[in-house]
Amino acid sequence: MRRIFTLFMLCVMLGGNLSLPTAHAEEIQDNDFTYVVQSDDTVTITGYTGISTEVVIPGEIEGKPVTVIGSSALSNAGLASVTIPVGITKIESFAFYRNQLTDITIPDGVTYIGDNAFGSNQLSRAVIPPSVAEIYDYAFADNRLGAIELPGVTYLGKGAFQKNLLQSVTFGNLTFLDAYAFENNQLESLTLPGILDSI
Repeated sequence: MRRIFTLFMLCVMLGGNLSLPTAHAEEIQDNDFTYVVQSDDTVTITGYTGISTEVVIPGEIEGKPVTVIGSSALSNAGLASVTIPVGITKIESFAFYRNQLTDITIPDGVTYIGDNAFGSNQLSRAVIPPSVAEIYDYAFADNRLGAIELPGVTYLGKGAFQKNLLQSVTFGNLTFLDAYAFENNQLESLTLPGILDSI
């Protein structure tokens, strides 16, 4: 107790302020979604409470732009289709894990796709724009993809496309390829870019 008091007095004498831990942003319910407002006045979707299997994620809520789909936000929700709006920049880990998605279009502007974000769905088609630079571990694992184009991806995590039906993969700017990224597919050959730094 004396040590805490001494530190407090020292801070006061030096003209400083004791900073208190920042509280977690409050989770808010809006129609079928839960979300938090970040310090920069943008919205992170944190959950889905609706019953529809065909979901359109809003581009803004209460006039604030939606920029992040949070960890596990729409996982295990029985989704058959989802529309992701322009304005999203980050899709976090397990965001759409274990649904029944067959087709997904990632909008231009997304730069990051987290671990298992689309893992364990039924995807036969995925459109990934040049803005996506990082795809992390098992992000698209355990799907039905037959071909994939990765025009802007520089980092591809462990098992990212493991357990698909891939026969064709097209790279653009890949510089890092982690282990098992294409394990258990139908690839007969794979041409890696000359700029690859690590494998």
